[in-house]
Amino acid sequence: MKHLEILPSILSFDFKNINTELKRMKDNGITYLHYDVMDGHFVSNISFGESLYKQLVPEGFKANVHLMVTNPLPHAIKFYEMGADSVLVHYEAIENIASFVEDIKPFKKDKQIGIVINPETDVKEVLPHLHLFDIVMVMTVHPGASGQAFLKEGLDKIKILREFIDNKKLNTLIEVDGGINGITGPLAVESGVDMLVSGSYLCKSEDLIKAKESILGIKDINN
Repeated sequence: MKHLEILPSILSFDFKNINTELKRMKDNGITYLHYDVMDGHFVSNISFGESLYKQLVPEGFKANVHLMVTNPLPHAIKFYEMGADSVLVHYEAIENIASFVEDIKPFKKDKQIGIVINPETDVKEVLPHLHLFDIVMVMTVHPGASGQAFLKEGLDKIKILREFIDNKKLNTLIEVDGGINGITGPLAVESGVDMLVSGSYLCKSEDLIKAKESILGIKDINN
């Protein structure tokens, strides 16, 4: 069985007790965090940017930075310089994908670059570009707002990506973000994802291990 990564969304953390939240994650073997950046233009909301990065992603943690911004290049450069392990940019925010990938190379170095597709974007548009990216992330909610219902159409996109990546023998990982819980997580896993972002379902759970297992579709043999 392949390794599946579950990433808690920092937006769902209790910011009044951020150190407690981080310790709780680490104690339960969760050290890869999803860090959302919103500029108020690409999406209507605004979230933390570069200034809080070191506080929210301290030493000992990895960061999967999701840029929901209109001009991703300078932000991507900054986050790589601060140590981000992967930076994800929206397909809809890039005019020339090949040029963007070339421009980011000197800063990316051995880290990962990802492309994100919104619910309204045809997945087939990104297929010719997948070889340029380490990660492709499917949004299963509309970006910028929390508490939305999972969009099942995203599962079809994941299946198309999985088939394409496998047929072309690419190393691109498939990530999913939006409405991931104990019901939708297993559906995404079955469709072929490698990485799952979960917000309140995971972060507000009293038992992180059980929440992780339910997202992966692992049944409790004691029940």
